[in-house]
Amino acid sequence: MAQQENNVANKVQQYLNEILSVENAALDHLQLRIEETTISDVKQQLTQHIEETKAQQDRLKQLVTNWGGSPATSMAQLPILKFPSELSTTLDRTTIEDEKVRDIVKDTENRMTPEKELIRAREDVIIENAEIISYKMLIQLAEKLNVQDAIPILKQNLQEEEDMATWLMANVPTMLNRLWPYIESSSGNRTTSTTNNV
Repeated sequence: MAQQENNVANKVQQYLNEILSVENAALDHLQLRIEETTISDVKQQLTQHIEETKAQQDRLKQLVTNWGGSPATSMAQLPILKFPSELSTTLDRTTIEDEKVRDIVKDTENRMTPEKELIRAREDVIIENAEIISYKMLIQLAEKLNVQDAIPILKQNLQEEEDMATWLMANVPTMLNRLWPYIESSSGNRTTSTTNNV
């Protein structure tokens, strides 16, 4: 019986440390995004989510400790789409010539082109949804292992991740609309206008 309890405790520690390593990596990603983004409301939301992520880490560390483990300091590899090099080179060569574009993206070392801003937003959505899936699966595992003390904490973390994903999904279209004129002007007006032939 003691061996079975020990096995359960080891599994719980492992699962909690896995999600903690995701939060460790997410915190690193969020800090980088705050430095990179040029959009003030995105920066504000990411800053708020950093505070939530730190609180999530603290709650997970406490759970790991309660189950007799040592909290992970390692970072998981976050899911980010990697496109073939022939598709990414066009974006990397994008130049910012329009004065208005320079104003919006600021002329700093960490400057982002408007297209890169949208790519980073897409990455944010992917990462948040990966966290949501991870928490949902972990909650199911906690229920099966009867780890009652973990379930409310995992549900709280899940809710915060769902709130962030919802904010991102609601605001990405607005970001696109705000950035589109700058994307269009920096690409030499790649789009074509249509006329009605009536």
